[in-house]
Amino acid sequence: MRISTHSGIVMPSDGSGPGGTPGTAAFQLVLDDLTLSPGGRVLLDGVRQSVAPGERVGVVGENGSGKSTLLRVVAGLEPPAEGEVRLRAPGGVGHLPQVPDLPPEDTVQDAVDHALAGLRALEHSLRETERALSAAGPEETGPLLAAYGDLMEAFEARDGYAADARVAAAMHGLGLARITPGRRLGSLSGGEQARLGLACVLAASPQLLLLDEPTNHLDASALEWLEERLRSHRGAVVVISHDRLFLERVASALWEVDAERRTLHRHGGGYAGYLRARTAARRRWERDHRDWLSELAEQRELAGRAADRMASGARRGATAERSNQRHQRSVERQISARIRNAKERLRRLEENPVPRPPEPLRFRTPATAAPAARGSAADGTPGATGPAGPGAAGATGPQGAHVPGLQQPHGPQGSQGSAGSPGPAGAAGAAGPQGDEEAVAVLSDVAVGERLDVEAFSVAPGERVLVTGPNGAGKSTLLAVLAGGLTPGRGACRRTPRTAWLPQETVLAHPGRSLLAAYAEGLPGTPEEHREALLALGLFEPSALATAVGDLSVGQARRLGLARVLREPADLLLLDEPTNHLSPGLVEDLEEALAAWPGALVVVSHDRMFTRRFTGRRVRLESGRLAE
Repeated sequence: MRISTHSGIVMPSDGSGPGGTPGTAAFQLVLDDLTLSPGGRVLLDGVRQSVAPGERVGVVGENGSGKSTLLRVVAGLEPPAEGEVRLRAPGGVGHLPQVPDLPPEDTVQDAVDHALAGLRALEHSLRETERALSAAGPEETGPLLAAYGDLMEAFEARDGYAADARVAAAMHGLGLARITPGRRLGSLSGGEQARLGLACVLAASPQLLLLDEPTNHLDASALEWLEERLRSHRGAVVVISHDRLFLERVASALWEVDAERRTLHRHGGGYAGYLRARTAARRRWERDHRDWLSELAEQRELAGRAADRMASGARRGATAERSNQRHQRSVERQISARIRNAKERLRRLEENPVPRPPEPLRFRTPATAAPAARGSAADGTPGATGPAGPGAAGATGPQGAHVPGLQQPHGPQGSQGSAGSPGPAGAAGAAGPQGDEEAVAVLSDVAVGERLDVEAFSVAPGERVLVTGPNGAGKSTLLAVLAGGLTPGRGACRRTPRTAWLPQETVLAHPGRSLLAAYAEGLPGTPEEHREALLALGLFEPSALATAVGDLSVGQARRLGLARVLREPADLLLLDEPTNHLSPGLVEDLEEALAAWPGALVVVSHDRMFTRRFTGRRVRLESGRLAE
């Protein structure tokens, strides 16, 4: 947590007095040819963006793409590798990191006082100037009055008189009202510290708020309070968030961090504008690809026709009279020029192809699975294979429960339980109308230590089940048992042999292996044979396929896990927080794929937009027990 006042020079210069003239006209935030490369790894290159007074900019992108680094650079906590940040915010800058650094020996009141130090300094300067005015002579009164007016304008611009009231409101709105001012910070939980840091930054009401994932650790009522507070903020806001509902309600514009191209794309119109821009970009890509194919075919045809005409002209010229040969040679020169021009245009087209857009994400059932497409696509463009990806007809076991090259967090794959007798009908989580005999997954009297105790749970073919509950309730354990990745200490588990599992955490087992090799491991053939199938998913650029899995960002590792699930046909999908670490755009694609998925689905999610849109059965886990 950091509150500061920037004097408005090229960052990272940082003044800490009230100085400057308050008001929106004095505000400026410009990123000029900015390059970020912490530790020598380039995250953003040549970025040019700006924030208007009063604008609320949401920053989106997958984990590890450089969003937090960007906020630290804007706050002056880190220097950019190249370029500059031009920042003028006389009303102060408040930066909230994702994990606040609060001294454990300090008290809650110390944290509040530190956050309000700038306002307290302004107020102290006002009192000092008032005392100086009361004793000033005629010659001193004018300059002192001007200074007093500037101080008062700055103080009122930050609503200084309401600072203590804002502290109380923030503590109450964020669920901290019962925490006493004398409480040591080290005694607070991680969630309480995060909320306290947020409360302090908001209470200070700086002109520019830089917030890194402020919705973490907030319940529904605190989220609603925060959304309203930010919408009413009189200054500018730059906020990183994966919460699409939060972005929809708060952001007036979005910065999309493009990790592959190392740049920022700006989208006006808030989250809805971002979605419209994605749709429009997809349509432009499809149109440009069609145009490229059309021109390619046209130039090939022109070159072929001209070559045929040249050949037939040469045959006629051999038998033509001398008087006609000069005319024939002239025609041949014209045709030859046309052939050269057509070949040159053809060369440029082939050297600058417009790849076919990746097919929409699609999960496959055995009924819809097709043989894997290998090699180049029919139209000869890179990354243009069909959507199916590499098939594994006849594969059994929980696909994704054990991913070669990836370690799963629940230990070795367990057995599928005993004979798997169906659970009692009518119990919590009992089968749908088709009954346990036709279910794709059945748990009966299953227990895993103190983490899970399920009397009966089953999933019918094609059924969709959303599992909710507080952290530590046993949701991930439930999915691990269903997938066969964890052996229960008691009870029976039966599942379809075609089960795909995406665990919540992906731990990389062979850090030196390439991304492509990790994707293709366990499939027939060489990794290179599956290159086009992976690219066709649209999850990675060609340049990323040689990257060692140990060098992948958290978001890239998550996409690799998703690609592994997408490649195999399945009857049952088990997805544990599938939206974690993914960009909002990819999450939207994932939701569309799941909406079209005809098989059975059991999904765990805290994503508010995902749960709001979900259609199907909902169950809740509390202390390891199911409740419909």
